[in-house]
Amino acid sequence: MSINSSNTNNKSSFIRKRYSNDFKFKVALESLKGEKTINAICK
Repeated sequence: MSINSSNTNNKSSFIRKRYSNDFKFKVALESLKGEKTINAICK
């Protein structure tokens, strides 16, 4: 088995997290205020 074939298996099992529009809007507003970091907003 080659290294490349094992890497493709790992990529297919990766699940992308999806965020709602409301959450994205909240993050954008808070970041524009500049009071919190994006990390702090997401918690």
